[in-house]
Amino acid sequence: MIATNQNGTNVAEFLVRQSVDNQTPNHSEIVFRKYGNTEFLSKIFEVGSKDGVAVMEHSKQEAQLINEGQEALEHIEEQK
Repeated sequence: MIATNQNGTNVAEFLVRQSVDNQTPNHSEIVFRKYGNTEFLSKIFEVGSKDGVAVMEHSKQEAQLINEGQEALEHIEEQK
């Protein structure tokens, strides 16, 4: 998956795999793993579909936080 900014410039690339949510979301959802004030993209689900995508690998920064023993909280942003 490739993320682009408003100008169409590629800003990030992610390896993703299929992910299935437990329920069908009423809004599109972007799921993050949060460590303190820092969040990392985890999953994306579109409105009306249990099927979405999940990021396959941790970034270097996230891996460092995990190695330091920090635990993530899941944070969900609903998109209307």
